[in-house]
Order: sequence, then C-alpha cells, then structure tokens
Amino acid sequence: MKSHFATLQNTDILFSSISGKGIFSLHPSLEILYYRLLGARIGNDVRIAKNARLGEFDLLTLHDGCLIDSAVVRGFCVERDGFFRLGTVTIGERGVINTYTTVSPGVVIEGATVYGPHASTHDPPSPQQYAAYNQMLLDNPHWSLQLCVAWPIILIVHFISCTFNIVRLEYLIDVNMA
Repeated sequence: MKSHFATLQNTDILFSSISGKGIFSLHPSLEILYYRLLGARIGNDVRIAKNARLGEFDLLTLHDGCLIDSAVVRGFCVERDGFFRLGTVTIGERGVINTYTTVSPGVVIEGATVYGPHASTHDPPSPQQYAAYNQMLLDNPHWSLQLCVAWPIILIVHFISCTFNIVRLEYLIDVNMA
C-alpha cells in the first residue's frame, strides 16, 4: 500500500520534470533568485546543491552562509495517520545540511549546526567535523581536467553501456522470435 507522502513526492517529481526551473537552472545564483522569487528568505553566501529538494519556498528561511547538499528541505509533510503538517523551516547562520538529510517542517536549526549524511532533524545534530562531507564545500575540477580526463571517460562508459543495451535488446528479440 502506498503512503500519501510517497504519492505527494512522486507528484512533486513529476511537476518538476515537466515545468522545471527553466532559465533559472543555468547558474546557482539564478537558482537562489528563483527561490527568492517564490518567497524563500535566503541570506548571503548561501549554497544550495542543484539536486537539493526544496519545497514550500515561502516557509523557508536560510540565513547567511548556509550549505545545503542534496537533501530534502520542506515545510510540509503528511504524517502516518494522514495528518498534514505545515510549518516554517529556519536554518541559522553557517548551518550545514548534508547529503540525504531530511529537514522536517517546523524546525529551527541554530547557527553553525551540522546535520551529517543520512540524518534527520528528529535526530540530534552531528559533530562539527561532519561539515567536511558537504559537497558544496568542494570546488569543481579545472575545466581542462574535465575536458581531457572526465568527459572522455564519461563518453566511453556511455558508449559501452549503449552498445551493451543494443546487444541485449537484439538477444531478447532473438529469444522471443524462437
């Protein structure tokens, strides 16, 4: 049996894939402008990962220096018994939300608080050294390294996987025809 929360998440994913952020997804500063235009109160020097899942933007307050990795930060959820929960989410100055962390509605995260990977705001905060696991602190490799090393590897792997899928598809067709 599917929960209401899973259904709402799937609807959110479908809506995002159809509408998307448009031109605002071209640069991180444009994404922050997008969130601000939708009502989020975002301070200076806030970094939000491209695949972070934010929702109910008018209920979000992110103070200066926040780092949000690919986490779920929403001001709305559906509880097990079908009760809707709506509340503001406030992340204090230099707050760090790491990968796959879920921030619940109605939470106030104090300044310089760190939530480690795979955590929840229902859990106690993580030690400060867990901030090092946030991908937003890492710089991208130099463009020449990406061009000469990373992209050729990605293209080779993509080519091999496409070739394997074609061979597998031909095999399945041959098996079904026999």
